[in-house]
Amino acid sequence: VVHNGETAILSVDYNEEGSASGSVTGDMIRDTICLGRGANRLCAEFGLLAAEKMTDAPFTQLPMDGLVGLSLQGLSISEPFNFLHNLGQNGFARTFGLFLPGATKPGPAELTLGGHNPDRLASNLSWVPVEQPEKGFWQVHIQSVWVGSEQLDFCRQGCRAIVDSSSSHLTVPTEVMPVMMQKLAVKAPKSWFSEKELCNEATGAPLTFVLSNGEKLTLEAKDYAGAEGKDCVAQLHPWEVEERKTTGT
Repeated sequence: VVHNGETAILSVDYNEEGSASGSVTGDMIRDTICLGRGANRLCAEFGLLAAEKMTDAPFTQLPMDGLVGLSLQGLSISEPFNFLHNLGQNGFARTFGLFLPGATKPGPAELTLGGHNPDRLASNLSWVPVEQPEKGFWQVHIQSVWVGSEQLDFCRQGCRAIVDSSSSHLTVPTEVMPVMMQKLAVKAPKSWFSEKELCNEATGAPLTFVLSNGEKLTLEAKDYAGAEGKDCVAQLHPWEVEERKTTGT
């Protein structure tokens, strides 16, 4: 990434409320960012927030010096501050591919802009429409949710889910979380004490989401479980009613 001189346009207090809340004070600036090399190089002007002050949480825990949001326009201050919109305005397809290696196949994650890396596909691509795109989330319609062969009541009439690349947990309605934890029944072999390997050998009911196009996304125990001390538990996070109202999910 190559960038040129920046121009301050105004100051702002920024506060992101969500799973990782924090406060940033800085300047809104415009900067030219270039992606690629040679004939494939593309340069565009983007709106950025240059931080001057920020809270320790969550920013000191982050392993990077900056964040690039990949939301739809509904979550951006204005068009110049939406990364994907600016890519599209300057010749890139407004798509990206995100590869996360997972616990069983350690290695670096990978972000592909303007498309996807076919070498990272575990199966054929399946496309589903975004629900309520004006809200800015990558939100999809779910026909039903199953634990093993049992359909869960909370989504019998359909529900919506946000695909959030920054979340380390599956966020579920608070009122159904205890039932899901019980039905998933995650267990790890007692002979395994390595925290790194503990949940790779976990057993539990598969968790299946039936998407709007009829395709099924199934997570096995090793996909949704995580180590907590010497135990292995489903990585679920409660989502309160008031929080769900703000996103429509």
